[in-house]
Amino acid sequence: MSQTPDTPMAVMARGLARRMAQVRTAEERLSSFIWKEGGPAHGNPDGVSDATSWVARVLHVATEGDNHRLLNLIAGGEDATVGTLAGVLGRGHTEVADRVSALIQAGLVARDLESDRVGLTELGGGVVELVSDVAGRIGDRVGESA
Repeated sequence: MSQTPDTPMAVMARGLARRMAQVRTAEERLSSFIWKEGGPAHGNPDGVSDATSWVARVLHVATEGDNHRLLNLIAGGEDATVGTLAGVLGRGHTEVADRVSALIQAGLVARDLESDRVGLTELGGGVVELVSDVAGRIGDRVGESA
């Protein structure tokens, strides 16, 4: 029996759920010694679901500045070290390292500090596929109306 491939949306949702679980676990581990009784309240006071907030944050980080181009370079099989990515983008090493750090925090990429290699996570791959899919659909519609 053949299995149908996941849609970009399904890949992104699965990756985002995994990242949210990782962050939640880390927060639970830290909460016992960082936040004391009477400290700031946690949760989401504005009523927006955690999932909605995460989706918005991930899409914002993925599309900010050169981040989307970085994601595409990494997805395209570039020799993805911070140094080579900086060279391809024509940016300084520190600037690209800061962008990679933001992508790591959002769960879009992972970085091996020993080799300096950067790779997409499942979530990062899903976001790249989703943006490509939506852009393709827009192009199709613009072509239809011409």
